[in-house]
Amino acid sequence: MNEKELRTICLYLTGIVTIAIGALLVWSHYNGGVPSHHIAADDSFPAISNWWGALVLPVLTWFLLYRIQKRVFSDKYGEAETRSLLPGVLYGFAGGLLFGTLIAVCFSSGYTVILDYLMLGLLLLALFFPVYRSECLLGFVLAMTYTFGAVLPTAFGAVVSLVGLVLYRFIRPVILYAVSKFVPSTWLIIPVVFCLYLAGTTGAFALNDSRTERPTANKLLTEVHQKLESLKIIRYDYLLELNYASENYNQSISGTAFLDFSAPDALLGFKYQVESENGKFVYNGSESFNLDKARKTMTVNVTPKFENFAGITPFHNSLVTLRKTIPALVADQDIIKSVSDTSIAEQDFYLVKLVLNSRTIERLGGFSKLSLDRRMIYDIIIDKSSLMPVQMIQGNSVNRDFTRSVFRDVSTNPDSPSELSWYFSSYTTDFDLEHKKPVVPLALHSPAPAWELPLFDSSQSLSLSQLKGKVVVLEFWTKNCGYCIAAVPKLNALSKKFQGKDLAVLGVNLHDKAEDIQNFNQRTRPVYKTVYKGQKVAEEYGISFFPTIVLLDKKGKVLFHGEFNEADLNSLIQKALKE
Repeated sequence: MNEKELRTICLYLTGIVTIAIGALLVWSHYNGGVPSHHIAADDSFPAISNWWGALVLPVLTWFLLYRIQKRVFSDKYGEAETRSLLPGVLYGFAGGLLFGTLIAVCFSSGYTVILDYLMLGLLLLALFFPVYRSECLLGFVLAMTYTFGAVLPTAFGAVVSLVGLVLYRFIRPVILYAVSKFVPSTWLIIPVVFCLYLAGTTGAFALNDSRTERPTANKLLTEVHQKLESLKIIRYDYLLELNYASENYNQSISGTAFLDFSAPDALLGFKYQVESENGKFVYNGSESFNLDKARKTMTVNVTPKFENFAGITPFHNSLVTLRKTIPALVADQDIIKSVSDTSIAEQDFYLVKLVLNSRTIERLGGFSKLSLDRRMIYDIIIDKSSLMPVQMIQGNSVNRDFTRSVFRDVSTNPDSPSELSWYFSSYTTDFDLEHKKPVVPLALHSPAPAWELPLFDSSQSLSLSQLKGKVVVLEFWTKNCGYCIAAVPKLNALSKKFQGKDLAVLGVNLHDKAEDIQNFNQRTRPVYKTVYKGQKVAEEYGISFFPTIVLLDKKGKVLFHGEFNEADLNSLIQKALKE
């Protein structure tokens, strides 16, 4: 290979990298949004958008390949030496690629402790191998780009390369010279240096551990649980951030929670008053009631059941969640757990990372299994002095969606609310008692109520009467629903299977904005039509969860009402088409 051929290859590689990073950013944009990463993974530092990678990565690739080209075809090398250098370049690139991949995988999987050993191992390698070279840096940055973007790996890699240069060019000769004076055989130099290095790193770890006294994840969680269990009453301000970029949905909810565990009842285990700007939730041990401040209405449940409390939003990843779930987290050996240090506003905290396979933590304890194959990642930030949780962050391995629960101004010995505030009768002057009608699904073989709704992405409307003579599959959905996203491929397959038959598959959106429906459709690609503004229709059809499938025969009578069940729907559709 001559210099011209290598230059051509370098240009091709730069082009491939440019196309690859562009494709990755476009894919991210339409699948949850292009993420940003905080420097040192610390929220107190600025965040850098991955969009910068579209500029940084191609320029870096071209520059490093140019450096490689100049080194390989330097005037000081003959043709034979030049050919012998090329395998070394490939080995260096593969080594950087492997090391970057290991760091990305360990970070994504929650094995943050291993990162310390990897970096110390890299320093050892830098004493014997030129890890500072361009091919090593290029492989390292390319491997890290998918997880961290291109900017942070480039900056970090540059620092590592500089350190590697100093170690290899300056520290290594000094060590080799010093050791050679005391070691008779040159071959013994490597094991001696390795032993000295191992002793140094072991001592450093021991010193670090003795200073920080960092416990294991299980031990720390156990201590946190003991702390929470010791509290009889607690008051705190909460902030719940919901960031679902994949669904184009962001919301912040804040308020104050008062929890009383002093006289636990058999149903829930505590009493509570949770108040925000929009409402108030109260449970006094026997009855629960909710106040809607905007509408000035109140709903009361005099015989509540445990499942009635599961939907209370302020309990999402709350102190109640941790108090009830930590024992199960500690006992579950399938959960990947790690503990590290982090800082917020120059204050040090523990960070416990949990990785669950296709499971989420329920608000009031326990786990919920996911139908989708993904890892759920939880970060619990804990105050080192009080052992009280200050944040709980939930993310996943598929997209950049996350929720963050923040606990502030925690008081473990607060004044209790007034006695009258625990009873709904104290609020009847300011709030009207509301009686909700129970949601009743349509009975099988009953005629479906008629409707006419606007057809999405069209100026026309569509009515049920227009579908008469066809078997109709109605899917009621909203954008803030993971199961609705998962249902689209199944409904697409159903549409294609019965293509050309008298079957109409139709999505019915309840109340989302047109731009949100458009965003949903761009990501999920449904092959069937959608109508919207279907809130009233959903009420008439007795829809209480999403997605709900309603199957109608050719006469408009109900054949099925419930969750998507492929086997049942296929059987019922085939039978209805023959009639």
